[in-house]
Amino acid sequence: MNKKGFTVIEMLIALTIVSIICVMVVIGVSNFNKNDQFDLALNDFQSHLKEIQNWSLTGQIVDDLIEVPDYGYGISYGYPGENSYLVFADVYNEIAGDDYDYKYDISNDIVLAEYTLAGDAQFEDCIYVGAPIVQVGQVYDCSIVFEMQDIVARVRTDEEDPSEDGVFEFILKNFKTEEEKSIIIKKWLGSIYQQ
Repeated sequence: MNKKGFTVIEMLIALTIVSIICVMVVIGVSNFNKNDQFDLALNDFQSHLKEIQNWSLTGQIVDDLIEVPDYGYGISYGYPGENSYLVFADVYNEIAGDDYDYKYDISNDIVLAEYTLAGDAQFEDCIYVGAPIVQVGQVYDCSIVFEMQDIVARVRTDEEDPSEDGVFEFILKNFKTEEEKSIIIKKWLGSIYQQ
């Protein structure tokens, strides 16, 4: 007998194979998009760090500020797991004195912008010279300020700037894929790069 066409079993096998290939492609594209979003978040954050570093180096007056801030421009986020951060002008607090310089002070500093990390990215940690930046009472605050017209980046810790040769590391995490990447700031060189 001469067969022309396919049997039902052959058709089912072909459809199964095509379905498996389609599922694999959809999963691959989905994961690719998530990684793109994470890289976008990392690039945006790095770009904002470089932008405020440039404002500080050039003594630029930004937005509605009347004059350049006393200490410089900075970036701050509150707790690990957050996905938003502030860009702020660090100004002198006449009441508290120098106790609130080089970190975000809600009662005194001027918020210039608030940003949200793209996709599933969140802040995982902020490390300075190998020690997490933690303040009394387990209030976690990671602020970094670029000094006015200087390449130096500063952060306030319990140890009051413990090292002359510091390295800051912002660790970002994709909370769905568990992937972690870092942005490194070399304190005296002023270089900002991804790792």
